[in-house]
Amino acid sequence: MLTREKLCGIQQTLGEGYLSNVCKMYPRFHNKLDETIEKSLSLSCPEAARLILVNPDGIEFNQQEEDHKGTEFIMKQLNTKASSYYEYFWDLRVFTIQLLQNRDYSVSDRLIIIGMFYKNIQECINQNQTQKIPDMIAKFTTLLHENAFQNELQKIPAQVAVQVFLLKQLVDMRIKIGKMHNRFAEYLNQFLDGIAYDEEKNIEEIAEKYAAVHKQYFQPFEDKHGYIFENYLVNYVFKNLFPFGNGHDVFREYILMVVHFGLIKMLMIGMSGYYKESFGVEHAVNLIQSFSRTIEHSQFFLDGILSLLYQNGYASLGYMTVFIRN
Repeated sequence: MLTREKLCGIQQTLGEGYLSNVCKMYPRFHNKLDETIEKSLSLSCPEAARLILVNPDGIEFNQQEEDHKGTEFIMKQLNTKASSYYEYFWDLRVFTIQLLQNRDYSVSDRLIIIGMFYKNIQECINQNQTQKIPDMIAKFTTLLHENAFQNELQKIPAQVAVQVFLLKQLVDMRIKIGKMHNRFAEYLNQFLDGIAYDEEKNIEEIAEKYAAVHKQYFQPFEDKHGYIFENYLVNYVFKNLFPFGNGHDVFREYILMVVHFGLIKMLMIGMSGYYKESFGVEHAVNLIQSFSRTIEHSQFFLDGILSLLYQNGYASLGYMTVFIRN
């Protein structure tokens, strides 16, 4: 439907009113939370990715009244009065976003603490003790203010070989599905080149190179631009109505978020080894945009990831911690 100038032939010839819902809305992402319409952007759009990710001060939220025409294409809906646990949605969301934006901790450590938190919340839900959720939020908030997690987090080892093994399985799965966006396929090759991947090498050899690249090229970038990952995760939480965007299994939603983060970080580490000192913000933003287009828009792949993790016993806080930690 594109013209020679790469413009939309439908809109140019017939006008905006003839566009499909996808073309009208993209990259806008509309959810309905009770009677409120929440608007966000998909990172698969290059300009949206740049606006969201390249923001050193972090994401803020605006609330305003608009004339509701009822024409929004709603992606997700949530009625917080529909169950005894949905009523705590706002408390859980505010806690999660505040923790993700707490720069007293590294982004990886923030995700590990969130995992501890949602493991407890899932237990409350499973035991029909949702009335304990406010106390759990208060407990973790106090522990954060007291920096009570610092010592425990420092004791967690970086098991790079296990991490590479898990990540490689996920990448292999995506490759087998096929039909990959050209740019994402290029980034995947750069990742493999960056860690000097060779099928003849064992996991320990690959992990050694991966760790060396992380230390030499990626860590300096992350120290300076860690806000990119923070902004990605905050946008993810908001856009997906986390943790209840797909039901009441909040720990499952946490695992899915960690998988997104882990894959992006892994690919970025390899790419930093490919570009070395020249690796910068533009590379990171382009990767996340391409990742969003290729991975986040593939429900088949995401369902496959979760099946792989659960079938092999990887869907635990322990494995997710290994998946995150460098």
